[in-house]
Amino acid sequence: MPTVAYQDYRSKLFERLTFSGPTTPTPDQTKFSEYLSKIENYNIEVSDGGSHYLVRIYPRLSQDHPVVFGGDGIYILDASTFKIIEKHNGK
Repeated sequence: MPTVAYQDYRSKLFERLTFSGPTTPTPDQTKFSEYLSKIENYNIEVSDGGSHYLVRIYPRLSQDHPVVFGGDGIYILDASTFKIIEKHNGK
């Protein structure tokens, strides 16, 4: 069930992490993008709301990345179909 939310979250994250422009990404930017590309580097919380589930996804802090601003996602899923009813993505 959280997989539906994570797949949508990941697609939005890749849009934000795509580096474009005249300069190439720095090694730190590349390392951070690689870190954020793995589901195990996220906290995923699921709350049961009866007819829906609330799924919250946010980056897990690490020794290499002790501070991460934004990047969270909140999803409301229909409990019977697991379709996304509502979503809010942080910046």
